[in-house]
Amino acid sequence: MDGASSTDFSQQWHSMTRLLRGRFWTILTFLAVTVVVVAAGIWAQTPVYQATATVLIDMETQNILAVSSARDDSTLGPLNVQVYADYYRTQLQVIKSRLVAERVLANLQLHEHPAYAATSDPIGALLGQVEVEPVKQTRLAKIHVEDPNPQQAARIANEFAVVFAEENLAKTMTNEAMTLMKNEFIKLQSRESELSNRYKS
Repeated sequence: MDGASSTDFSQQWHSMTRLLRGRFWTILTFLAVTVVVVAAGIWAQTPVYQATATVLIDMETQNILAVSSARDDSTLGPLNVQVYADYYRTQLQVIKSRLVAERVLANLQLHEHPAYAATSDPIGALLGQVEVEPVKQTRLAKIHVEDPNPQQAARIANEFAVVFAEENLAKTMTNEAMTLMKNEFIKLQSRESELSNRYKS
C-alpha cells in the first residue's frame, strides 16, 4: 500500500516537473514583463514633496483667562476652555479658507502657473494641496502642502502661514480700534452728563 502511494506521488511530481519545464519560458516572460511594467510605472510617476509650516493659534484678549499672568490650560475656567476650543477650531477653518487661499494665490502669482491656469477653479486646486493638522495638547497647527516642486511646496506653506498671521493681526488691530472708540465715547458721555448736571444746578 505504501509502495503504491509512493509511486503515485512520484508520478505526480514528474508530471508537474515536466509541465513547469514545458512552460518555463512562458512563466519567465510573464515575470519579466510584470517587472518591466511596474518599474516603468514607478519611473513615470511624478514625485510629490511635502512642506510644512507651523502657526500659533492664540486669543489676544486676556479675558478668556481666569488668571491673566499664566498661559496654560490649567488656568482656564470650564467656559473659557470651551470658548478657546471653539475659537481654535474656527481658526483651523480660516487657515484653509478660500479668502486666505485667494491671497496666497495672488501674492505668489500662482495664476500664471500652468497647474492653476489650466483649471477653472485655481483656488480650489490650491486648497486641494493643503492640509491643516492640529497639534494635540498645544495651540499650534501645522500647514502641510504637497507639490511636485519642493521649493514651491515650501513657498506655498510659508505664505499660508504669513497670510493667516496678517489676517489675525488686522482683526486684532480693528478690535483694538473699536475698543478705543467705545472707551472714548463712554468718556464723552460721562463728560456730557457731568456738564449737564452742572448746568442744571
